[in-house]
Amino acid sequence: MIRRIHLYVIASVLACGANGNNGASGTNGNGTNAKQETSDVSDELRQLSAHPDLEVVIRTGTQHWKAGEITLKVHGDGAATVLQRQASGDTSFEATLTKDEVDRVGRELGEHRFTAQRTSKLPREPGDTPVRLALQHGGKAGFEVQIWEADRHDDADLDAILVAGRRLVHRVTKGVLGAP
Repeated sequence: MIRRIHLYVIASVLACGANGNNGASGTNGNGTNAKQETSDVSDELRQLSAHPDLEVVIRTGTQHWKAGEITLKVHGDGAATVLQRQASGDTSFEATLTKDEVDRVGRELGEHRFTAQRTSKLPREPGDTPVRLALQHGGKAGFEVQIWEADRHDDADLDAILVAGRRLVHRVTKGVLGAP
C-alpha cells in the first residue's frame, strides 16, 4: 500500500511538471505568483481618486523579522491604512489622504509600472523578505504579484515603488514607521 501511494505521488508530481504546473495554484513556475489584468488597470491607477473602490496594496516584510510585516492600503477615496504584524501583535494606523495626494500616489505608481509583470529568481539570499503588490476592486485582486525585496536592486521601478510605499507608510503612521 505504501509503495502504491509513493508511486501515485511521484506520478502526480511528474504530471504536474509536464503540464507546466508546479502544483501551486497561481504560480508561474519560478517561485512567484502573478495575476495580471489589462492596461485598463494602469489607467485607473493613474486616476486613482476617480475610482473610490480601487485599492492599492503594498506589503513588505515578515511578521517575525525586524519591523514585521507592513501592509499599506490606499483607497481611491483617500482612506489609507497601515497594518504592522509582529510576533508581539498587530498595530494599525489610519489616515485620510487628500484628492491631490491620492492622485499623486497613483501617478507615481503608474509611472513606475506598478502593474508590470515581475518575476523573482530562486534561490533567495538569507534575510530577503517577500513583497506583495496588488490592485483590488472591492476586495478582489485585479492585479497581484508576489516577489522578493532584493529584486529592487535589479528593477529601478520596483525600488521607486517601495520607496514611495515607505513614504506613504511614514505619512499614515505619522512617522512611527517608514521613511520620509
